[in-house]
Amino acid sequence: MDINDVANQINPRRAQLALAQIMAALGAYENWSPAHLEWIADHATMAWTGTGLPSIADQDGDAVEFWKGVVDSTAMAAPVDPLARWAEMFNDPELAGEIAAALNWIQAYATAAALRAAGNPQAAETFLAAHRARATIDGETHQS
Repeated sequence: MDINDVANQINPRRAQLALAQIMAALGAYENWSPAHLEWIADHATMAWTGTGLPSIADQDGDAVEFWKGVVDSTAMAAPVDPLARWAEMFNDPELAGEIAAALNWIQAYATAAALRAAGNPQAAETFLAAHRARATIDGETHQS
């Protein structure tokens, strides 16, 4: 198991909330103390809860070995680039680019639909116009 496997088991919303609480609290202190490390671990537990992964606190020997293995296997792992993963899966970098462009447009249309549903059709059209302009500048092909 590597760091990406661990990340895939974490509930994204729990992770967002845990990190937001850690950031807010640490940002409020001018000087950090050793007590803050325990506090960070307590809040990180919020993101860990429900993952099925070994404990991150009060570990037994097996848990410690598990986490050491994760650290050793991915000491400085970079986030996985979806385009690289798609290119690898399909053995076609051009197809990966087309998938990314299609998803980008699906997200744009979904955002516009949400704006329309919220009662703001003008904002939806403005958003799509801005997206089309950006896409053209970036060299992305699209159909109106």
